[in-house]
Amino acid sequence: KELELIGIQWGIVTNKPRRFTEPLLERLGIEAQSVVCGDDVEQAKPAPDALLLGAKQLDCNPSSCWYVGDHKRDIDAAKAADMFSIAALFGYIEPHDQPENWGADALIERPDQLLNLL
Repeated sequence: KELELIGIQWGIVTNKPRRFTEPLLERLGIEAQSVVCGDDVEQAKPAPDALLLGAKQLDCNPSSCWYVGDHKRDIDAAKAADMFSIAALFGYIEPHDQPENWGADALIERPDQLLNLL
């Protein structure tokens, strides 16, 4: 919501199928401006297809997009799409994952830190 208040478009890109994603977003009360699911593209992350589709839906140049992810495949997809990559140190991270070694452009420990990067 805070991103929308300052005029920043945002969306969700997930490898999960749409049949699971939409009910989850509805239960959580999340209304993204773009939602791209794994079954919307031929190749899921780490391929850049889903991220590029999300950028297209938002009418944004991929090189002006930021992508936040909690897995190395997210960072790899962002790099392949020419997007600024941010590793979220929260979410589904396991102790052995070592996100500091994923090659992300930035790391955040909490969602509110995203606004500080602006």
